[in-house]
Amino acid sequence: MKIVPHFLGALGLCAFSLSSALAQRPSYVVADATTGYILASAEPMEKRQVASLTKVATAMVALDWLQVSGRDVNEYAAVSPTAPAVGGQNAVGFQPGDRVTLRDLLYAALLQSDNIAAQTLAEH
Repeated sequence: MKIVPHFLGALGLCAFSLSSALAQRPSYVVADATTGYILASAEPMEKRQVASLTKVATAMVALDWLQVSGRDVNEYAAVSPTAPAVGGQNAVGFQPGDRVTLRDLLYAALLQSDNIAAQTLAEH
């Protein structure tokens, strides 16, 4: 997503134009983080999947498990043959049989929003 600032003269005001990629999304909300004021939106009340929240919850459970069990984030996990059936985002390109550290799976799930990484964490 690209938001391009436009400065409006001596008043020091700044307006933003949304990139065409954002405008083509089925729904979105752009809000001012300080005031909570909605700057732009499309279908803001539409119910959407909570995939990213699920990945965060999976990572939290994995981190708790690592701490309680005394295991190490450098431990390897194998991507299972059934992991690609999850579908969705596979930004990193994990394939069944890949051996990946738990640390890398956490990063891939949280920063790349990779579904295969989250599934592999959950299975491990």
